[in-house]
Amino acid sequence: MALSLFLIGAWIRWMKELTAPRIAILFTGFCLLAVTHPIPLAAFLVFACLYLGAMVLRDAAVQSSALPRPLRTALREFVHPIAVLAVMGVVFCLWISRLAGHFPKPHKVPDVPRSIFVRFSTEVLLHRLESPTVYKAFCVIFIALIAITAAGVLGALWTRRAKIDAISILPIALAAFFFLLSFTVPEFLIGGSFLGERFSIYWVLFLIAGAAVIKPPRWCTSAVSIVALAGAMAILFVQWHYLSNTARDLSNALNVPLVKPGSLGAIITESTRSDFIDPHTWAAANYFRESQAILTNAPWTDLKFIMIRPKQIEPWTYEDQSQFTLGEILDTLNKQRTVPLDFFVRYGADRSQTKELQERLGFQQVSNTPQLAVFFRPDAIRSAASPIEPH
Repeated sequence: MALSLFLIGAWIRWMKELTAPRIAILFTGFCLLAVTHPIPLAAFLVFACLYLGAMVLRDAAVQSSALPRPLRTALREFVHPIAVLAVMGVVFCLWISRLAGHFPKPHKVPDVPRSIFVRFSTEVLLHRLESPTVYKAFCVIFIALIAITAAGVLGALWTRRAKIDAISILPIALAAFFFLLSFTVPEFLIGGSFLGERFSIYWVLFLIAGAAVIKPPRWCTSAVSIVALAGAMAILFVQWHYLSNTARDLSNALNVPLVKPGSLGAIITESTRSDFIDPHTWAAANYFRESQAILTNAPWTDLKFIMIRPKQIEPWTYEDQSQFTLGEILDTLNKQRTVPLDFFVRYGADRSQTKELQERLGFQQVSNTPQLAVFFRPDAIRSAASPIEPH
């Protein structure tokens, strides 16, 4: 997001004078965005195209000899930026087509999509901030910042409407556009999820950027500064307290022997709720990274730009819900009495099904913390110099 905003600022500054070094900087940032996520790349391209279009139309409307300039004449002055955006657009389309492949195993059918009204109310009330420890603090602070900024924008538009350049309203228009996308675009698309939620931060950022451009009243900037600074200090303290306690709980759990590189494993849980931002989930994934092991039940392990895949496909391969993985492994054991797993990591409470799986596989439990534990075959422990064993 920061890189996309930097490119937007560079485009505003350099669009009329695109030298070779500036074009190189823009394309370097463009390529870096391409390997992070397609949505910030799309946000930059949308802004660049709209800004270019607004500048062309404004120049075409300039009065010359009491007549507007022809649109063709205005377009000639922007040949270089049009060519640069055309190349970026083609590259973007090719890149998206590469990412649009289907996973080897399709996701489970999602729940019935929520209505647009429900998604709209969720967006307005910021219910997508899921962390239970700081949810209310985030909501109060963000809603206050958005409300103050929106009031300042409306006040500035009303009092200074005759003096505001139409192009200056572009960030506010984009804020409204991304706000609309946040609850109208499909929640699941080409194998990806949480699609609408990825637009949420953009409408807030462009709203603040638009407010800065049109210079709202002093009371607005003062109120935003006070709320933002006080809220940031409060949230930092709450987050530090929460994360320090979590890190202390996880440090003992992760201080266990690593498995051999290339070992096959899975993350399981018996929790009925799968929280994408649960630190224990990512701590379990970190164990795979430290071990150089293959996480079989992550849906992104077979993407074209990662190229990591198990030797054979199992029912839980590419599964994106850890609570379903446990049942699928047990079902496979009931059918064929063996599964190609060297270890598994359990987060959440240790209940009957995990104990059953451990006993049937003959795995040893290395960590006995209440939130995270590692189970593996005795021969899967890494020695002092274990070679990488490809699967």
